[in-house]
Amino acid sequence: MPTAIQRSAKTILIYEREAVRLITQSGAESPGADRCELPIIHAVEWYLDDCHGRWAQSTVRLYALALEQALKAALDPDRFYPEQGLLLRRLKKDRPLSIERIDWMTKEAEIANQEECLPKEKKPPTKKRAARRKSMPMRELRKLIRHFQARKDGFSRWIAGYIKFATRLGWRPGEIIVLQREGTVIRALAEKATNGRGLAEYCEIDIAAYFEKAGLIKSVSLASLIDRWIEEAPKWEQYYGGPEGLLENINERLNTGCKNTKIRRVCTYTFRHVAIANMKASGFSRAEIAVLVNHRSDRTAGEHYGRQQQGVRRAKKMLGYNPDRLLLVVNRARKFDRIGALERKAAAEAQERLKEEAEVSEFETVSPFSM
Repeated sequence: MPTAIQRSAKTILIYEREAVRLITQSGAESPGADRCELPIIHAVEWYLDDCHGRWAQSTVRLYALALEQALKAALDPDRFYPEQGLLLRRLKKDRPLSIERIDWMTKEAEIANQEECLPKEKKPPTKKRAARRKSMPMRELRKLIRHFQARKDGFSRWIAGYIKFATRLGWRPGEIIVLQREGTVIRALAEKATNGRGLAEYCEIDIAAYFEKAGLIKSVSLASLIDRWIEEAPKWEQYYGGPEGLLENINERLNTGCKNTKIRRVCTYTFRHVAIANMKASGFSRAEIAVLVNHRSDRTAGEHYGRQQQGVRRAKKMLGYNPDRLLLVVNRARKFDRIGALERKAAAEAQERLKEEAEVSEFETVSPFSM
């Protein structure tokens, strides 16, 4: 974790005085302070929600730092408070609008109002954001994982674990963040189970081979690492306001990580494509891949996800599955007609030759050198 800012005793006393004054003021202006477990929490909520356009920018910053200091002092450092963690984050990123900001926004609105009355000019095309890709080389994947592992904050290290799970299991992003372990089996509630596109109500993969491999390293317990990652997932989900907020922040971190490591942009769904490409390179059939990634049809992953040439070959035993699930897969894959393809290719080549011969004959007819 980054080192905390060292404040002088005088600064701490100033912040304490301002925090007490704000707590008193919030209790007088906003009813409900007596119903709150901690008056400081009520004061922070009042400051963030009801104090826009009240103070100058410097005063807004002073009060935010004072309330942050008081809120941290009131909480137990050995416990995690999701709601209070969100308040601390808002004190840094979502402070009330200052008087200067309100004045500026008012002027901007007036200018925009005047511009609407003027004839509109054609604006130059804006630069499009780089598209998220569907594959990435293994060297870039390892580089991205090392980048997040080297970061000091816990969320970045948790994202490194997310990448490892996602690039091996091939499940949807919303399924990865809710996975659970039962012995050597990893399970998660499926997202597309109700619309006919999912194979079953839950995803399931047996990673017993990974446990056997990890058992050779006496200092590492794979089960404890997985359980720790699973235990932290609900904490980050609450901190970022639910599954959608969590995935949005993961994608933002991935975007920043790609810029820092100078690789093309990826997103959480990129890792699903990477995992399926690795499954194809490892020799899994279309039906087996459908079972592993919980697809109803064996055509979906075979034609729309990952390419075998971009995958990395691993031993098939690393990903185990229930063979009974193969009976649930619907066979809709299109079979490759090799003879028909060769005949169509030969016909196209013959047509191209006839076209070239016709062009040569026409040139010889009109060319002066043929006289």
